Amino acid sequence: MVRFSGIHIGSNDPKRLVLFYRDILGWTALDNGSGFDGVRFEGRDENPVLWVWDENKHGKFNEGTIYLVFDCPDPDAMYQNLIEKGVILDPPIMCSWGGKELMVTDPDGNKLLMVE
Repeated sequence: MVRFSGIHIGSNDPKRLVLFYRDILGWTALDNGSGFDGVRFEGRDENPVLWVWDENKHGKFNEGTIYLVFDCPDPDAMYQNLIEKGVILDPPIMCSWGGKELMVTDPDGNKLLMVE
């Protein structure tokens, strides 16, 4: 892992949530997403900090635990490293957007998504 990338938040009304973060809190949206789905917001030092997703399309994101996203230059090497340490997980997958993702679950059930 190189740096923390941000947090995914699901909503049954993502438009309302996006408008709240953008218009009420004044956060900068890095893109408009697709129909208010997958909108990224800028954090400190112009790093993404929050993504808002449509739970009606993708299912529930948060159920009492957190879904953290990290930059990872080599998900395959990370996978191999974790397997060697006894972590049970599925191998990285190639995503439709062209990068690889590796999903890791911590002992408390929080999801850590390692993104190439």
